[in-house]
Amino acid sequence: MEEDPAAWLEDWVTLWQSELAGLVLDREVQEAQLQAIDAWAAQAREMARLWARALERRTLHGATGPAPAPGAAAAAAAPDERDSRIERLLARVDELERRLARLEPS
Repeated sequence: MEEDPAAWLEDWVTLWQSELAGLVLDREVQEAQLQAIDAWAAQAREMARLWARALERRTLHGATGPAPAPGAAAAAAAPDERDSRIERLLARVDELERRLARLEPS
């Protein structure tokens, strides 16, 4: 029995439309999508915070030269437990720089 390709394609499209419609209504899929969006948003906020901090440090320390080309930055690594240690170290360095600036004669 030979099948009509147009009919087969129409059936296939109908099947996938019903599958996708079912996924849209599935509560677990909705929750997973919201979690993924929240994770992406958190990543974007962290990247923006780090970028602002890098620009601030660059300005404070008198760095010059052209800014990096858009898209030239390496991909960010996934956060891990070392990130909090790095943040504490950066905070400590900032504190020491402030203390040193107060000690230096104007």
